[in-house]
Formats: sequence, C-alpha cells, structure tokens
Amino acid sequence: MTAPTATASRATWVRSLALSAALLIALLGSAEAALRTRYAFERLPMPMPYYTYDVTHRLHHYDMLTRERGPVDVLFVGSSVVRAGFRPQAFDEAVLKAGGGKLLSFNGGFSGMYPDSARLYLEHVWFVHDRPRFVLHGIRPNELIASGEREPIVLRNGLVESLWLAHSPPSMLEAELIGRSKLLQYRGTLNKLLTRWSKNQPLHVDPKHVELLSDSTGYRKESGKLSTLLQKKHDKLWLYTSKVKRPELERGLRVLAAMRRSCVKAGVHYVLVHMPEHPNRYGHKRGPATWQLYQEMVKAWAKAHDVPFLDATRGDYQRFGDVDYYSDYHHLSSHGARVLSELVASDFAELLKARGEVHEKRE
Repeated sequence: MTAPTATASRATWVRSLALSAALLIALLGSAEAALRTRYAFERLPMPMPYYTYDVTHRLHHYDMLTRERGPVDVLFVGSSVVRAGFRPQAFDEAVLKAGGGKLLSFNGGFSGMYPDSARLYLEHVWFVHDRPRFVLHGIRPNELIASGEREPIVLRNGLVESLWLAHSPPSMLEAELIGRSKLLQYRGTLNKLLTRWSKNQPLHVDPKHVELLSDSTGYRKESGKLSTLLQKKHDKLWLYTSKVKRPELERGLRVLAAMRRSCVKAGVHYVLVHMPEHPNRYGHKRGPATWQLYQEMVKAWAKAHDVPFLDATRGDYQRFGDVDYYSDYHHLSSHGARVLSELVASDFAELLKARGEVHEKRE
C-alpha cells in the first residue's frame, strides 16, 4: 500500500469512527431527553435509584414545577413531619396575603430524613436540581438528639445514598453520574415492564407504593386521626421519656451548622422552623425539661449564627395543642398542616419585609 493510499485509508477510518461516535452520542442524548419527559415518567416503571420511590416522584414534580413556573423560592426540608406539616399552596397564598409578595414553594420532606440525612440531600440532590432562595428546615427535639450519632440509617439501603456514605472518589463519581443521568436510573426498566405486563400489574409504579407518594407540591396527607389513636391507646403515641443532655443536642446543632454552611456556599438563605408536636408528647415527667433545654439551645444557636427561627408555638409546647391538628403525636393532619402553613407563612412574610426580600415572583 502506497503512502497516499494508507493516509487516505486512515482518514476514512477516522471519519467513520467520528461519525459513529456522533451518531451514538445523538442517540443517547435523544434517549436521555425522552426519559426526562412527563410522557415517559407517567408510562414507564418508576426507577428507584434512591431509598424510596418518593424521591424519584418528588424530583420529577419539582423539575416540572420549575419548568412551568420558574425557580422555587422556598424549599421545605426535613422528615415526614415536614412532609405532612406544610401545604405549599396554602403557604404561598398566606405569604402573599401577609404582604410578603408572590412566591413559589415546594415540600421536600422525606420519611426518616433527620438533619444529617437532610444535609446530604441538600448538597447532592436539591442544590443540583435548583437553588431556591430559602431553605426552611423543620426540626423538633428528638431529631436533633438522634442526629450526628451515627451514619444516617434511612440512607443505608439506597443505591445512590450508600455511595454518598462510602464517600470515596469513585463512589461519589458514580453517585453523581446516576443522579444526573436518566439512562442510568432507568437501567433494568425493560425487564420490569415485561414482568408487570405479564402479571397484569400497573406499569408505572408498584401498587404497594402508590399511597406512599406525595402530591405534585411535595405534600402528603397523613392517614388517621389522633383522636382515634387516643381512644385505642395506640402504641404509636411516643413520649419524651429519656433524660436529654446538652452534648446530645450540641451534636445535632453541629449538623445544623453544616447545613447552614452548605446553604451559604450555595447562596441560599437557611431558616429553622420548629415543628410542633401534640402537648401529650411532653406528658412524661422529663418532657417539660426536654422542651426547655431544646428551646434554650436552639434559640441561642440560631441567634449566634444569624439564622431565623420561626416557631408557631411561641415557646409554649401547649400552644399548638388542638387534637384535630394531628394524625398522631407528631404528624399533623391536613387541617393542622393548613393552620401551621398559614402561621409560619405570616412569620416568614414579616421576615421577608424586614430583610427587604419582598419581590414579585418571576413567571
């Protein structure tokens, strides 16, 4: 083969390789874009790269919301008490009525999402999708007590979350790739699709998980009523019975400090919100002391770190005590969630006005 012929052959090979690569990239890009549509989400089996289907469900609705209405202004984060405690539409309407301007909020509370887990989600999930103006973090005594003691239990069984906990460069890279790529999240979908179709099951989501999904604003109504549980003397009605020591709460406050640093780094305002519990929760002889120490330490920490602390109880655990507000001692009912949303919204509107943060929502 002569030199010109060899050169031409190599050039042809390079062009073929480049064309093949371009076609592959285009194909993968098209598939990725297709999997991000509402059509694909509603018809294909829901992927579960995180510890619960509700994360996938929630992120889909969050992305849809930001596409249709612009950036989220307020993101509520925390455990299931936050998910059951804030109704975004009621909150937004109440902020507007109180003179805080027009804004858009979303509920990002998840089951078992205590502060140490919530911090990881802020850094690796929420702030990757969007940067809200404010993060409102709902807390209560036992969540601070349990935070920082050990690695977040709730995240151990999640594919992506377990990679965060491994915290090695390869695991963090893999978690990042899965979190950003729908193609990777939908791995194994064809097998799920064929299995469910053959068993005449709903294709989108396993029926046993349907009731565990939040609505399009991130809110999920808790089932049951506290009045019914009280009549039955249900064993779900836990009390604060242990003696709480300062080091336990200090450990939790260090986690809050890490969350605040994450928000500052992201250019997001961090706000603490106390999540009320039924007064009976403090019915044990050690209950009032737990409340007083919690209030004292959280308020001192918030003041020292210039973090607003919104508390609808005004420091009195009996203030938010109507039995109709609750589905159990710590989860609010739909009615209670509306009341709390409106009360916190009023305080938040005052905060916005005091800081000169009031502005009209961008549509």
